[in-house]
Amino acid sequence: MSCHLARAKWPVGAPAVAVLRAPPDQVWRVIMDYRSHPRFYPHMTSADVVERDERRAIIRYRVGVGRFSFRFYMVNYPDPRQRRVEWHLAEGRPHGLFRENSGYWQVNATDDGAASLVRYAIAVRVMLPASVTARGERASLTETIVALRKLVETPH
Repeated sequence: MSCHLARAKWPVGAPAVAVLRAPPDQVWRVIMDYRSHPRFYPHMTSADVVERDERRAIIRYRVGVGRFSFRFYMVNYPDPRQRRVEWHLAEGRPHGLFRENSGYWQVNATDDGAASLVRYAIAVRVMLPASVTARGERASLTETIVALRKLVETPH
């Protein structure tokens, strides 16, 4: 898959890592429910699946910051057996302000299986200078994990 090639281009950095008090299957279901992504990704206002087959899904996202918003398309490559999904910008589709946006979620069981070790990594380049966006990108890693934690650890 082409998504594996994208990893080599990522800037050096560490992913966000957290232990969530929820079983891996529960965490995986929330991550794979693409339409629910606005519930845990900061500034995301909508997520719609526009194409899907057994190997990949193309999602149209809309992000809003203040009065400004834009849409972009991502292609997601889920691997349910490994509980890993990788993504990158969809070729031939609008990217909004993004020059690059790629990343992954990895969900593993802890030793007792009652909790999940979650890794979340993103690599983003936008049309604005990195000095303007770097702090926001780092904060979004933490904000995303915190919001996901609230979703999966809170009884429904």
